[in-house]
Amino acid sequence: MLWNPEMIRSLMYEAGAIALRYYDSPEIRMKADRTIVTQADGAVENFLRNALLAANPDTYVLGEESEAEITESDLSAALDGTLYIIDPIDGTSPYAHHLPTWGVSLGMASNGRLTEGAIYLPVTDELYLTQGDGVTYWAEKDSEGVRLPPPDPACELSTMVAVSQKTARHGGAGFPNPILAISCAVSPLMSVAHGRVMAYCSRVKLWDLAGSLPILERLGLTTRRYDGTPFTNEISPENYDLSPSSETRWLQTSLCVFSVPQAYDYLKPYLKPAD
Repeated sequence: MLWNPEMIRSLMYEAGAIALRYYDSPEIRMKADRTIVTQADGAVENFLRNALLAANPDTYVLGEESEAEITESDLSAALDGTLYIIDPIDGTSPYAHHLPTWGVSLGMASNGRLTEGAIYLPVTDELYLTQGDGVTYWAEKDSEGVRLPPPDPACELSTMVAVSQKTARHGGAGFPNPILAISCAVSPLMSVAHGRVMAYCSRVKLWDLAGSLPILERLGLTTRRYDGTPFTNEISPENYDLSPSSETRWLQTSLCVFSVPQAYDYLKPYLKPAD
């Protein structure tokens, strides 16, 4: 079975445990794109890659730390079959500074469309996992999993809105609401799933979203581009820069709003395409 919820749940908890082993004193280095990476990123990605390929050898894996290994022909073959997409530590900057807002993300695409996802937030011990037509949520490892209901659709001035670092840094969203910007995608996206924040506004890379988009879709949440058109779960040139030679490979082609359906119209007057 390509998406065995019990196996995926076990893998996510083990991946989080690996990350936590390095959490108190991570070795930090800068990548060529001037983003931070730690030894935990590689350890978690290698663990998940090896486990997934051992269970499903005829599939493909795309990981943030090994993305350069995916050629154009590899990607074409992967999009015709089953592709697992790993972000070993989404929120490496908070992780490296011993802040709690980071997580492990795993998504699965079938025939080029993101269909399944899992997000684990190790510090708070929260796990989100697509299962059938819904999302199962564990508040902690030893708790009973519960079906997560769709979030409250209320859009109010007091409700927090999350944004990416680029959006915050370059003035892409002048919302009157309280703003959350934490150098992480999975934490605010799961806050949207839970109804804790109204929306997440960002333009990020495929692995930042792969585990979250199937979860949002199951909960009836939407993703819309800056211009209001739908951003689908398809891994396509319309949605992402997929060119192997591009400096922005894997990046979304547009600033997007991830939210309850009503939130886009509320937020649109304040959006700027600065991302």
